[in-house]
Amino acid sequence: MVSDRTILSVTIRFQQTMTSHQTKDYHSNWDDKKIVQHFLSSRNKEEDLYPSEKYFLDKFLTKEMRVLDYGCAAGGFVDILSKRYQLPEINYWGVDISPQMIRVAESAHPQSHFELGLSKIQSAGERFDLIYSFGTFHMTFDWRVILKNLYLISRQYLIFDVRLTKTGKTVEDISQSYQKLNFFNEELDTGDVPYIILNEEEFYTYLQSVIEENDEVLTHGYEHSVSHSVTSLYQKIDMMSICVIKKTNSLNG
Repeated sequence: MVSDRTILSVTIRFQQTMTSHQTKDYHSNWDDKKIVQHFLSSRNKEEDLYPSEKYFLDKFLTKEMRVLDYGCAAGGFVDILSKRYQLPEINYWGVDISPQMIRVAESAHPQSHFELGLSKIQSAGERFDLIYSFGTFHMTFDWRVILKNLYLISRQYLIFDVRLTKTGKTVEDISQSYQKLNFFNEELDTGDVPYIILNEEEFYTYLQSVIEENDEVLTHGYEHSVSHSVTSLYQKIDMMSICVIKKTNSLNG
């Protein structure tokens, strides 16, 4: 277990990194009609699941669970979870930062629940058996707050992915590390979003400061080159999936 002093040191370094962020608003890029249309026609079939996404879902997701998808886009995972895991649509909750994404998700999946941000879910005291967030944390400067909030509303399982470097420094400056929002289609390009790469030691120390001492942390990952749509200080990074299993009061709430 890491000492409180080490945790404080890492947290301070992370906060100092945050001050170097450019103020450019990248959130509105997700509202672009071309991007919304892209998600309406993709990421909605079993074959669209990446092996790293299936890895923990296959181990822990059951049809009786109440599930929250943070970064749900157009809600395509409603279909995936229904077909692969027999999850009833009414057991699915989706959260996104894009009003346009939420609008089309609600229209496509009226039996499921969708919210713009977490505030209403938190104020209502909602809790979820399994929460996941895929392809989200490395594209938002708010990942620390999101991680803390998702942990607090999770009953048992919290699954997410991050981009790590074993020896390099944390990079959270959109002028140094960014991804073109085109999903391998140049005609879709609507702007840039952050591509956040975290120093491995700093990330795990920070994670320990968020979770409880008795919680279990499982990892699954691999080294991979960054996408051709990414401009960054690093050419190869670790694509890491994390599963936090809450052991303290996991069934409360």
